[in-house]
Amino acid sequence: MNKVFVFLTLFSQVNALQGTYDSLLISGKEDTEREQIGGIINALCSFPTYHNFTVVAKTITVNNESGDNEDQHNDIYVQEIKTLVESLSGYKVIDVDVKPRGSKFIRVSFGVTVESVSILSSIYEGLGALERTIMRY
Repeated sequence: MNKVFVFLTLFSQVNALQGTYDSLLISGKEDTEREQIGGIINALCSFPTYHNFTVVAKTITVNNESGDNEDQHNDIYVQEIKTLVESLSGYKVIDVDVKPRGSKFIRVSFGVTVESVSILSSIYEGLGALERTIMRY
């Protein structure tokens, strides 16, 4: 392995841990949050890696006459998340945890293996595009 690459990798990891990470120094171009996520994650992690995601979503108000209940709608939303993430990552979603947050929101936490920062970014974009999603992190 190239000694310069090893040095830059270790250098960027130490700087990321100290809070002084400078992507301009490492990549030669300015990196902003708006353009992409993962500059610091890329410096700290070696891929593939296991990543935990959390999504906060609106609950659906259920009309009791239809026979539906909120749990059915939450299960459908969780299945949408699993299908999306598994198609983007190529790995099975594990450790799914659904918790109500008051009467209007739910929090869905899960983990999945990701191969690169670009896949991580596309998962966050996909989760944000789901209709019920309020926040993802």
